[in-house]
Amino acid sequence: MGTVFADRRKTLNDTQDGTSRSGRSRGVLSESLLLLSINAVYFPYIAFFSLLFLVFVVPWFLLIFAGTGRGRLDDAVRVQNVLFGRFLLLLSRPLVRVDLSGAEHFPRETPCILALNHRCFADIILSTRLPIRNANVVIRSWPFRIPVFGSFMRGAGYFDIESRPFDELVETVREQAARGVSLVVFPEGHRSRDGRLQAFRSGAFLVAELCDLPIVPVCLTGSERMIPYGHFLLRPARIEVRIFEPIHPSRFPEEKRALKMRREAERVVRRYLGEENGANGDGREESALGETAEAPLSEEF
Repeated sequence: MGTVFADRRKTLNDTQDGTSRSGRSRGVLSESLLLLSINAVYFPYIAFFSLLFLVFVVPWFLLIFAGTGRGRLDDAVRVQNVLFGRFLLLLSRPLVRVDLSGAEHFPRETPCILALNHRCFADIILSTRLPIRNANVVIRSWPFRIPVFGSFMRGAGYFDIESRPFDELVETVREQAARGVSLVVFPEGHRSRDGRLQAFRSGAFLVAELCDLPIVPVCLTGSERMIPYGHFLLRPARIEVRIFEPIHPSRFPEEKRALKMRREAERVVRRYLGEENGANGDGREESALGETAEAPLSEEF
């Protein structure tokens, strides 16, 4: 009799497990279908209004900008790119909401180097939420190959760090800073795969030291949920763009100044993300911050 009851309990448990797995499978399928439906509407909607912006706004904006003598053509394209990015963010609400905090820390009277963490390939668009209109961007080669967008990047003079020398970047930044142009960089070098902060590279901090420009750390949170690494479907997300106090080169002695600026910028962002104890977050001292602090300086971005 005991064996019969045991067999019945086993059968019941197996049935419940099967029902649970079936329910989870249906839930995953329903979520996938919902995401497909959202993206099937969202991307044609964005493409339509982007085309309208391209046809009806861009030519007039560039003509008016150039005709009023407000700056060079590359200045006009950079300002237009920021306006277009903000237009895309506006169109994306309420699916994607981007909130800005810490704007009081932004140095509005002087150009600066904005150092953003990198969690999503749309971070360059999210950076347009920053309170700045004319900023150059240091990026890798592949975005220049995107149709239409690549043309506007070239027109804006965005700096392809993989094909142009570091010394040229320093001279470009120095010349543009004299005209009030800031610089946007992603010091991790490439997108984080797991959402955790990667070690900062030295290039941006060497430029800051050589051009005597403040580094403004900026932390993006939530963008890794919008388009997770390895996925291509947009998901609803709430994103925060957090600005921290500028880090001025003059705060540090000349010896290893860029290294100390890099260490401080990474420490600020890592602390905000709750990753001060390293990549594992388990209380052990981890190499993520320690090695970054002692790594030799290089011109790498």
